[in-house]
Amino acid sequence: MTTEIKHFDRPFEITLAPNAVIGNNIAVVALDKDADFWWDAVKCSFTGLPFGVIFTDPSRYQLSPDYLDSSAFVASTVGVGSVYTLDPPIWCPAGSSITMQLKELSGNTNGPIQFLFTGRKQFQLA
Repeated sequence: MTTEIKHFDRPFEITLAPNAVIGNNIAVVALDKDADFWWDAVKCSFTGLPFGVIFTDPSRYQLSPDYLDSSAFVASTVGVGSVYTLDPPIWCPAGSSITMQLKELSGNTNGPIQFLFTGRKQFQLA
């Protein structure tokens, strides 16, 4: 059996109510069932209002002990937001999910917040 690897992006968008705290069962990023996904980064585009996020992989491992501040994603002078890089990449089985806990910190409606989960799909070929 051989494998084929292709770049893959999974978008996710959410708007947070003022002072909202969203748990893992709400912010679910469902992955495709056609191939395993090697997750290696998250990009984020947002309005500039502060929020916090905790990413959780498919095995329910939290990638940080506390909320990652949205300032980690602030755009640079060339207009590209910082990338939250996972090194080494995290294996996500086909059909699994990445989840997030989110906390709105501005006291205002915050959004849309757009996440882009990037990595590679690994297809098993006959």
